Amino acid sequence: MEKMKGVENCMRYGLIYEKTGFQNMEMTYSVDMVRYAFAFDKTACCSLSKDMQHLYDYLSDKIRTDLYKTSRSFGYKDLFTFSSDYDDRDSSVITVGIGLNGVNRDDAFKCFLEFNPNKVDADILCMVVDALHPNCTKHWLKLVRWDLAVDIPVQRSQACFYKDRRDYAYYKSARKGVTTYLGQHNKEGFTKLYDKTLESGLAENLTRLEITFGEMDLPTMPQVYIDTNSQEELLLNLSGTNRVLALLLNQLDTGDFETYYNMLNYKLKKKLEPYVKHGVRLEYDFKVIYSLMMRLKALEKNFDLSSDWHNIKFMDEESPFDKGN
Repeated sequence: MEKMKGVENCMRYGLIYEKTGFQNMEMTYSVDMVRYAFAFDKTACCSLSKDMQHLYDYLSDKIRTDLYKTSRSFGYKDLFTFSSDYDDRDSSVITVGIGLNGVNRDDAFKCFLEFNPNKVDADILCMVVDALHPNCTKHWLKLVRWDLAVDIPVQRSQACFYKDRRDYAYYKSARKGVTTYLGQHNKEGFTKLYDKTLESGLAENLTRLEITFGEMDLPTMPQVYIDTNSQEELLLNLSGTNRVLALLLNQLDTGDFETYYNMLNYKLKKKLEPYVKHGVRLEYDFKVIYSLMMRLKALEKNFDLSSDWHNIKFMDEESPFDKGN
């Protein structure tokens, strides 16, 4: 298949991330996932299925390809996944859903395209776009959801977020450590805080915060606190039972911590106070988030993903995408 015009000089894998400083730590912000909605033309039902099947057959001998068909309510009739490894840990995964099993007739024409722009295989993305674009409606793709990832160079036990009125969930496993959630999965404002060191088998300490953005305004940003007291400091400055107690308290999320900490007597609380949950509140770097979105815009231009740029606003400021950049 011929490459689309304008992508010959693109990097094979996107680089939509930026580093910034906070409290003498180097933080990394990145776009972890993007999801676009689109609809195919009502006259192109057969041609779209045919073109996607041809692409699936063509790539099956070269990369991992999967096709899942279902009539389950609110699933997609055809779900294509194209996966290609580029090192021992990471792989490019592009997912396309065709035809929503919804409640009305127009739902049958609804589709989506999803991938991680930091890991996407540019050649495969070009082929997918080539197969989809001719069969779709005039407005083509619309960005409806994207995930912001913030990498914090601390142990998972040194980071937590305050619970609010949204749904809260806590999960712990030997393989992935502690993961906490706020909000509803795949909805704007959904938040996940987890142990990136365990999840990716890293040598260094790293905790990842992921926040789902919608298509318009800033979502509810979680109040994240980072405890700059290291486990080594606790070992040096406390001894015996108090050391163990401080270590255990620092493993708890905010709600449980407050419950158990308040059970201690006044004297013991004052003694442990310098060593437990006195973290600094994370201040989000919105200039970096702007920059990430502009890089995403550039990627969209290169791959002809969208001609209708986003109208995202932060803190009632004018959207940077309305300035013709």
